[in-house]
Amino acid sequence: PTVAATFTNTYTLNKGSFSVKKVTKGAAFTGADNNFTVQYACTHGSVALTEEQKAGTLTLTGNGTAVQSPSLPFGTSCTIKENADTAQRAGYAVATAYSAGQVTVATATPNPEVTVTNTYTPLKGGFVISKTVDGDGAELAKDARFTFDYTCTPTSGVAQVKGTVDIKGGENYAVSDVPVGSCSVSERDATINGASLSTVLTVDGSANGVNNGTAVFDVMDSATVKVAATNTYVRDRGSFSVAKKVVGGADSFTKDTFVFDYVCTDGTEGRLDVLGDGTAVEGPRVPTGTECTVTERAQTANRDGYTVTSELSDNGTVTISQKDAVVAVTATNTYTPVPKVPGKQLAKTGASNVA
Repeated sequence: PTVAATFTNTYTLNKGSFSVKKVTKGAAFTGADNNFTVQYACTHGSVALTEEQKAGTLTLTGNGTAVQSPSLPFGTSCTIKENADTAQRAGYAVATAYSAGQVTVATATPNPEVTVTNTYTPLKGGFVISKTVDGDGAELAKDARFTFDYTCTPTSGVAQVKGTVDIKGGENYAVSDVPVGSCSVSERDATINGASLSTVLTVDGSANGVNNGTAVFDVMDSATVKVAATNTYVRDRGSFSVAKKVVGGADSFTKDTFVFDYVCTDGTEGRLDVLGDGTAVEGPRVPTGTECTVTERAQTANRDGYTVTSELSDNGTVTISQKDAVVAVTATNTYTPVPKVPGKQLAKTGASNVA
């Protein structure tokens, strides 16, 4: 007699979390002035996140104690950014630096940590240029230096004061002993490979007086103007797609779903469910330069009464080399009927469709 057996596989998502800590330099604060707020926004290529996992805030103190995020499934990418208002302190200019603007909770990095450093410079006179670099591409610019040109025209009619300032992200530069009058400050080209750039200039926290990338302001006696320049770098991203090609076998195979797993070098991982009719399914967008490896789950490729040969173009490994490009992966399953032996029942080689 034939005995039917049922096997149940229970899959549990691997989870981790990220943590953020605050470091302050140049000044020490106490009480409410020592509290800072960072915001996070998270995405996952194939797992639905809860509202708490998608976005939220963490409250930090300036003593360097790490604060942990909610539990997140592996493959979750999160962007971290400090609330600029909570970083400001009366009498100081502040520049913010991130050890990483984006983290991914993954097998290799189950509990990544981000350090957000605020450097404070006392306001004494003239003006202070503060450089902040953020965005998910901030790490690409971690060693970059940024150049500013300034020109000041004294009301007294004496010669203009001109100069150049060269600083890194997270640094401040004070220009003092500037004669009373009008000044302009502009940043030179700060583009980098692999990311798009948007730059925001403010004067004393306002965009008033900023035009075409140049900040214009008045220098007053015994006052210091804060010129803040924030460069937001957004990583260039592309994707990959998987299409299933069925050769041989029953016509119904093209209506079946085939399951593929992917793992990328940036920590992104997940699954794609692909129909056998040749329709391509696109994976998540990942930074350019990322390599992704795609594998097919064998149990979703096997069919009763057939042997199957599965092939992936480029062995299932692709590199996302261009912005907005979608690199195609074709998975070909070739089915060959198992010869029937008189009087002998064919062995089962798999299910017709496995979720």
